Amino acid sequence: MGQLPAQHIKLIADEKILQKLMNQKLMNNPEAKHNGSRYQIFQGSSRSAAYEKNGSFIALFPEMPSYVLYEPPNFKVRVGDFRFKFEAIAFKQQMLDKGLTGFFIVHDKINVPKP
Repeated sequence: MGQLPAQHIKLIADEKILQKLMNQKLMNNPEAKHNGSRYQIFQGSSRSAAYEKNGSFIALFPEMPSYVLYEPPNFKVRVGDFRFKFEAIAFKQQMLDKGLTGFFIVHDKINVPKP
C-alpha cells in the first residue's frame, strides 16, 4: 500500500473548544507549572526541623514529591502535585492512615505528574 498524500484540515470550532485544546497543549508541556494543590505538612523557623519533617515524610511515601521552601521567616514543607481535588482527598486518607496530622491543603503552582 502506498502512502496517502498529506491533507490539510481547517478546524472550525467554538472558542471554548479551541481554548480547551490550548489548555491541553499546555498541560502536556513537561516544563510548565500548573495550578493545583499540595499539602503543607510543616511550617516553622527551624531549617533542620523542616528537613527532618521532609525526611520522615519521604520514608513513609518515597514516591510522593516533597518540597522544602523558604519564605522568610519560615520554612515550609509541601507535598504532592495534585491537579484534581479527588486526588488530594484520596492522598489525605493515606496520610491519616500513616498517623500524620496537622497538615492542610494549599493551592500552589505544581509540577504536572508524569503519566
